[in-house]
Amino acid sequence: MSHKNDPDYHDLRAKTLLEAANHIKLYTKENFGLDRKTSGLMEATAELRRMASSARRMHKKVLDRKRRESRDSEAKAEAFGFGRGA
Repeated sequence: MSHKNDPDYHDLRAKTLLEAANHIKLYTKENFGLDRKTSGLMEATAELRRMASSARRMHKKVLDRKRRESRDSEAKAEAFGFGRGA
């Protein structure tokens, strides 16, 4: 299985990106304050948050696909007499 089809890959990616964004923002606030000089860093944290949001959407898509595959395989098994009630 490809790492991109692994639901944990996207979940971990989203968490890591959010953690990095929060860390950069906190470090910048504590050491430099929030002024015009740090606007580039704030833009970078916003981009990290957008990337994390995209990763969460991919995570949900992979989980939905896996659920759908599971339902389909259960329906096939039941059709051939191997279902839960057999």
